[in-house]
Amino acid sequence: MHDNRNRPERLRNRKCGRSPATLVLLAILLSSCISHPLPLPDNPYTGTQSGLLVSTLNVMYDRVEEAPRRITGLSDLLQSAERDLWFLQEVVSILPDDFIAPVNRIFNMLKNMDEYGLISADSYSRTGNINPILYSKARFSPVRSGTYWFSHNAFVPDSRSWGNTRPRQMTWAVLYDRAADSCISVVNLHLDHASAESRKPSVEMMFQVIHQERLNAHPIIIAGDFNSISPSKTGRLLLEQFHEAEYPGGSFRRLPMSIDHIFYRSLEELDCRAESVTISDHKMVTARFTYPVDTIITE
Repeated sequence: MHDNRNRPERLRNRKCGRSPATLVLLAILLSSCISHPLPLPDNPYTGTQSGLLVSTLNVMYDRVEEAPRRITGLSDLLQSAERDLWFLQEVVSILPDDFIAPVNRIFNMLKNMDEYGLISADSYSRTGNINPILYSKARFSPVRSGTYWFSHNAFVPDSRSWGNTRPRQMTWAVLYDRAADSCISVVNLHLDHASAESRKPSVEMMFQVIHQERLNAHPIIIAGDFNSISPSKTGRLLLEQFHEAEYPGGSFRRLPMSIDHIFYRSLEELDCRAESVTISDHKMVTARFTYPVDTIITE
């Protein structure tokens, strides 16, 4: 990682949407939450692909006998699929020893991948039930990131409110995209599977985070397991502010419904599809995007 402290402050602020006043506000906000500011790189992107290929997948599969194969299968999938961005939910190993061991086996595999960098709240969660964002190291560098738990105590790891049956969280990041010479905001979330009442305040909290962290200053992708279909109250809230990448068929193999979604703004969607994978009872939802020309910042 290259240090950017010698780069002009004006250039960094322009690319990442940080005015001096905003920096002061962010310093106040982020002093009380889990956030990881990182420097921008100086090295240019050497690839030729300027479109974005992203996938979201809930990888939990609650059969103990499947766990060893699931770890290997997830590694093979991540290495072969060649995505720019991954949004993963319920990344927790279900081998009995892993409920006691401090290091989650799947997370340990993720953080040591050559192709992808990892943004996650693993070190703060006692449950290990993390929702990481993986980004192509060749293309992106993280500028800042953080995690909020969906509760009245959003900065307290594993806290829950509003009827959530399990701790639920959102992980967010601002990434510098060398291909576009600009920044993109990404949000990965997992809403409760049992409490419909908790999903609305969770999404409303996400909107507050997007505003406070100025994630809407850039093109943005919100993806994850919403545990609800788009016409629901949760879906309608999101569709008031974002577009949805729609795909035919459902995303949950046990029931014919689409509960995994990708929402976006200030991007152009090319296509979206859902594909069955053997390592999960969810389908992998994949979307392709391009940047509108007028959103790309160049010098």
